[in-house]
Amino acid sequence: MQFTIERYAYFLTREAIDIAQPNLPKDYSFKTFEFNKDEVDYLYVRNTGFATLKGSETPLTVEDVKNMENKEDYLEGGISLLYHQEKPVGSYAHLESFTIMNLC
Repeated sequence: MQFTIERYAYFLTREAIDIAQPNLPKDYSFKTFEFNKDEVDYLYVRNTGFATLKGSETPLTVEDVKNMENKEDYLEGGISLLYHQEKPVGSYAHLESFTIMNLC
């Protein structure tokens, strides 16, 4: 059938433990994502990070992000944005069943 493999995807799980706050350089900071305020920053990070990933190349829209709030696995305060000065450069999403980290 001549199948070829494009990529492997793994979901890793771990037991919840106390984690120390990261020691970030002074130009970097985390901010908790706020709906109706931070969608554009989240989209910049997500769409840049997934632009060439097979199966995920289609960019999300503001409406897609707003719909995340109503999903069953969304945890309140579960998305953080990483900024370098004022520019979004990463995101961290902790959902009920898994965690996603994007960097651009």
